[in-house]
Amino acid sequence: MEWSSGGAAENNNLRIVFYHPTLRLPHVLELQYYANAAVPVFLSESIVATAVYAIAGEKLPLFRGCDGEVVFPRSQLAARVELLFNVLQFEFILNLPCRNIHTTVDNTIDKLVNTSLLSVCLGSLSYASTHQRRWANAVALTLGWEQDEDGDRC
Repeated sequence: MEWSSGGAAENNNLRIVFYHPTLRLPHVLELQYYANAAVPVFLSESIVATAVYAIAGEKLPLFRGCDGEVVFPRSQLAARVELLFNVLQFEFILNLPCRNIHTTVDNTIDKLVNTSLLSVCLGSLSYASTHQRRWANAVALTLGWEQDEDGDRC
């Protein structure tokens, strides 16, 4: 259903259009019909994206003012995805009955890495500690704390 402003607003080349959703039964069932076919196509990728956001959301306050890269182990991501798979197992068909859930999770993460939506840190997680050290040094400089060569604060 569409409602349009008329009359004086048309003379000023301004037309305001409001779309009102139709909530009557046949139309709602039609939308549900199309939604049922579209959701499973992107389900496993969206679960992985939700897990990445959950993990990154825990670490983002630590990286304010930095380059924004959040590094975490693949095992942590896989564990969070498997948790979400277990939560949603009665809502959707997430994997084939003959396939292991670990295989589905690994294939989905690999698919997102191959499409460059996720990237693999080739170094060890020492990068994360170096990154955190740089962040801590930047905060210390901002606050005016300095360390002498013995490691004592001045």
